Amino acid sequence: MVSRYDTSKRHSHREKNSQIPETSLRPRDIDSTIVVKVLALLNSFNTPKEMKNAITMRAGERVLSIWIARRILNKREELGRFEDLKQVAAVPGIGIKKFNAIIYAFGDSI
Repeated sequence: MVSRYDTSKRHSHREKNSQIPETSLRPRDIDSTIVVKVLALLNSFNTPKEMKNAITMRAGERVLSIWIARRILNKREELGRFEDLKQVAAVPGIGIKKFNAIIYAFGDSI
């Protein structure tokens, strides 16, 4: 039986099927055309479920929980709209892996 806290076996399928490269991106590392595209998409979602499902479909794996998607939308609502990827990266719960997944899901080729 795999322990609830033993992630070595539970998440091994991600390594095989993941389309997200292991490279870590920072907001300053991303081409401006990709920034515009990603921000436009993040600013277009109406519900957390819509965001979660779109990112999951594009990334090929579940990247965001509904709770993280809700935090992203709440932050966007607080700001009016996202103007910079640093604002997205600063959302609580968005670490490097989730940030990269969002960028790779919507940025096509980086």
